[in-house]
Amino acid sequence: MTEDDQRHLSVTGGLAIGQTDLYLEQVAWDQSGPCMGKTTGTIWIREPTGYWYSWALGDDCDGCGEIRFSDSLDMGEVCLDLAYLEETALRVVPGKQTAMLSDTGEVTDSGDVP
Repeated sequence: MTEDDQRHLSVTGGLAIGQTDLYLEQVAWDQSGPCMGKTTGTIWIREPTGYWYSWALGDDCDGCGEIRFSDSLDMGEVCLDLAYLEETALRVVPGKQTAMLSDTGEVTDSGDVP
C-alpha cells in the first residue's frame, strides 16, 4: 500500500515453466502511478536454446512494448491485453480499489476491498 491508500505491487524475480525461463524485472501495478494500475516493467523469456527475449512495456500505459532478441535485435512492438493480470494483482494487494474509466477518464473509488 502507498501512503495515500493506493495499491502497489512490484515483482522482480524468475520462474521456470518446463524448459522456458521467465524473469520479471520491476514489473509493477501501481494505482497511484502515472499508469493508474496498468502494467509497467520488462518481462524476459529465455527459450530452451538459452537465448533471451525481452518485452519492455513503455511508459504510455497501453500494454504495448518492444520485443528484443538477445538484447541486440529489435523485433517490433507487441500489444497484449493484460487486464486479467492487472485485476489479479489488485486482488492480491489489500486496500481500496480505484479505477480509471476508459471512456471518460474519470477516476472512481469503490471503497475498501477485503
